Amino acid sequence: MRKATIALLVICTAVFAQQKGTFTDERDKKKYKTVNIGGFTWFAENLSYNAEGSKCYEDKPANCTKYGRLYNWETAKTACPSGWNLPVKEGWDALKASAGGIDIAGKKLKAKSGWPKNGNKSGNGTDDFGFSALPSLGDYSNWWNADEHEKHKNSAWILNVAAATEKTGQVAQYKSNFYSIRCLQETAEEVKAKVDSIKKAHFEAAVGKQFNPKIKYGSMTDERNQITYKTIKIGKQTWFAENLNYNEKGSKCYNDYDDSYCKINGRQYDGETAMKVCPSGWHLPSKEEWDALIASVGGEKIAGKKLKAKSGWEADGGKSYNGTDDFGFSALPSDIFYSGVNFTTSGFGIIGGWWSTETDETNAKFAYSREINKYKDVVEKSVRPKDGSQKNYVHVRCVQD
Repeated sequence: MRKATIALLVICTAVFAQQKGTFTDERDKKKYKTVNIGGFTWFAENLSYNAEGSKCYEDKPANCTKYGRLYNWETAKTACPSGWNLPVKEGWDALKASAGGIDIAGKKLKAKSGWPKNGNKSGNGTDDFGFSALPSLGDYSNWWNADEHEKHKNSAWILNVAAATEKTGQVAQYKSNFYSIRCLQETAEEVKAKVDSIKKAHFEAAVGKQFNPKIKYGSMTDERNQITYKTIKIGKQTWFAENLNYNEKGSKCYNDYDDSYCKINGRQYDGETAMKVCPSGWHLPSKEEWDALIASVGGEKIAGKKLKAKSGWEADGGKSYNGTDDFGFSALPSDIFYSGVNFTTSGFGIIGGWWSTETDETNAKFAYSREINKYKDVVEKSVRPKDGSQKNYVHVRCVQD
């Protein structure tokens, strides 16, 4: 996996004002609204430059006026005006992370009106950041990015937002398809440099600060590598109060960086490795043990807030999303790697996830994790591939035998 392909775990959304502006394309004198989201400047509407290799949805000029033009990928690569760029995946990941991660970014990026209903529910969004996405393809929108698929060279990546969901999707589509364009002011190199700088500062600021000073922690030393971990008893169970950091095959540091990142938030493990990586006398928690933990801290509706650390979760719009850490679990946000597709679900500062031994009932290659989103007080279950070409890498919390 190449570096800087994470879903921008570290976009510090509170740092940047959402500055709005305008830009005039000198090629045809069309004026576009722009918006700064998470420190990156985007078109706030779809490109509508009439380039060869573009067309209107359903070949209706009115759709070009309302939604912008659609482009095949080869045209899209060079369609943005001078000083603007077709976004790389890191740019899209920065946007998703700034909007709360893939589970809710769709709702926050969609315009407040103009989307068809999803059954009896409105398909409109909240447009919290001024991105003002409209359904340029009927009941969904796809936007090209500049990256072609790593293995299938006839395909390239797109970002998807649909009326039917609050989520965003990032998938590969044939280059011959016609999709929308959102231009990004920063170049690929500038995006990657800015992301690396922000995330490094965030990690360094987090060292050792996640623990609750009012809690009396225990400790255990892993005899395999002599690393000492804080532990905490919650209910009848004793847990690691930090993520495991044992360097086993099938694990990695965040974004393939050096061990300094693992020292802050532990290593990430594929699901098969996670099942057997805890030290002697400790094990990966089962469904029942996760359920007992969640019940001990007040139930799933508030467990996320109770388990989150009191620092390390990104503020947004002047509002803090840190937890109360009432029980010393001291959970930090993390990132989740997707093997083989080179992108992640969200970002550091947004979501924390930890494996369970619970295997999916319908497919043994999938297992469950427990996850906390900064915007929510709950603890949620997510099923993730633990094996195969699309396996995920998630953190581990060990519980005592």
